[in-house]
Amino acid sequence: MALTKCNANVNNISALPDEPTTTATALKALMDKAGVEIKQYLNNVLIPEQDAVNILLSDVVKAQIDTLAGVDTTNTIQGQLNAKQKVVSGVDDSKIGYLSAVTSDIQGQLNGKQDVVAGVDSTKIGYLSEVTSDIQGQLNAKQAVVAGVDSTEIGYLNGVTSSIQTQLNSKQAAIQHGTTLPSAGQAGRVFILHK
Repeated sequence: MALTKCNANVNNISALPDEPTTTATALKALMDKAGVEIKQYLNNVLIPEQDAVNILLSDVVKAQIDTLAGVDTTNTIQGQLNAKQKVVSGVDDSKIGYLSAVTSDIQGQLNGKQDVVAGVDSTKIGYLSEVTSDIQGQLNAKQAVVAGVDSTEIGYLNGVTSSIQTQLNSKQAAIQHGTTLPSAGQAGRVFILHK
């Protein structure tokens, strides 16, 4: 709310001629005129207007007035507000809140990240959380799957302590059988007598 300016003529004395031709009473009234007009302005205009402003300000908390202390006075508050970015449509307070921990240029950070791998969903990405070294290197070090051998057959290998082929080669080729008992020099061989 703008206050009314004082329009009292304060130049009435300087406007007199060097040798006034008016009576002393008229000269006295002319000299008092500016003071009387200023007094009327103060009592009848300025003070009532200021009282109305004070009533309006009484509803404003002092802390709110104190926040105006740092306002740039080279431009009006409205002018400064008009120069600011408008609200971005579709962006609510919670999304704006995500920016609170950002420490540098968001686009720069995004550009520095790996692109999404096509066909890999978040579940598959989760499998990578326990990987401790190069995946391809680990895969190359593994034995390839043997076609036609199931997990039960692979289980038969559990407990083998040395080369299976070497163990097979050291065994007797066939069990011999005959009709007579073994003779001397054939110790260590097993004969099955068939009748």
